[in-house]
Amino acid sequence: MPQQRDAAISIARGLGIIVVVLGHCYDPFSWYPIYSYHMALFFLLSGFVFNPAHRADAPGYVRRRAKRLLAPYFLYNLLFAGLTLACAAGLGLWTDIRPLSFRALVYEPLTTGHQFPLFNGGWFLVTLFFVQLAFLFLPRLVGSDAPGRVLGATGAMALACVLTGQWFDVPPVVNQIGKVGFGLFFYACGFQARRWPGLEGLFTLRWLSASVLGAVVLACLGATTKYNLSALSFPGNALLVFFTSLSGSYLVLFLARHLAQSARPDNVLILLGDNTVPIMCLHLLCFFLLNCVLIPASGADPAQLGNTLSAVNAPRLFPLYVAAGLFGPIGLTRAAASLGAGVRRRLQGGVGHPAP
Repeated sequence: MPQQRDAAISIARGLGIIVVVLGHCYDPFSWYPIYSYHMALFFLLSGFVFNPAHRADAPGYVRRRAKRLLAPYFLYNLLFAGLTLACAAGLGLWTDIRPLSFRALVYEPLTTGHQFPLFNGGWFLVTLFFVQLAFLFLPRLVGSDAPGRVLGATGAMALACVLTGQWFDVPPVVNQIGKVGFGLFFYACGFQARRWPGLEGLFTLRWLSASVLGAVVLACLGATTKYNLSALSFPGNALLVFFTSLSGSYLVLFLARHLAQSARPDNVLILLGDNTVPIMCLHLLCFFLLNCVLIPASGADPAQLGNTLSAVNAPRLFPLYVAAGLFGPIGLTRAAASLGAGVRRRLQGGVGHPAP
């Protein structure tokens, strides 16, 4: 049973990263937009696997999370700084980029979520790190680890963040705080869901029908549900944000649990779920590389190269973009790992064998 549950989480991550990549090129689900739930889903899944024993070794947990999330983030940020400069110089793209400095490479990503154009999807890693850091100390902050107290406090905080994004034109630092406050509620939901005895009772045909019916009703009513968490933009009813986020996450989890029952270890969704970090970081680069081929070949406006979210004939070619955004990063990281291993073997082979 635990093994099947772990497979379901990996599959849910795989489904989640598919909709993230899909949402950045073309969203065919206009009746229930991907942006209405996809980031909340990842916060929820991360909270689901949080082990409260980490609170006994908070410094160690923070170091491990920083190694898992921040270290690759800043390495990618440095990589994309170089690529951005090269593209700006060679192709005349992104002429408004900020000068390379400690502020652009370190300070702004932590405080404002700034990334270089080809790396815009990476903001989530920094926000998730801060959410995990906040959740580590949450019982102390709210005075209890009781589910009602935790969910009530984080829910109120998330609602305040949504309303702030609706009512005010917030500065970048406040935007980062708002993203963390929003994500913390769904992280707490995932954590409490795993420990709730009634969780299994939610994954029934009755609850699935109710969730689907709710989505259909919203679509028929023309409700505005396309949010943009990275910009703290939540048009429409503030409470609707929570309904669609939880309902969409539930639908993904329901499908993942069903698929996990017959999943093999080499299941493609598990592969994607285990590679969410490189996909999150590199999929826009793969879009750009694909555009470098498709835009000249199709006669499209070359200015589209300056927008990493632009796609050539998106309604028809989005499967090609999604495939490139999902499997391109996996191929790139494996090629880099293989190259690094080869270099290490060469260096180790030369040790202890001095030339005569």
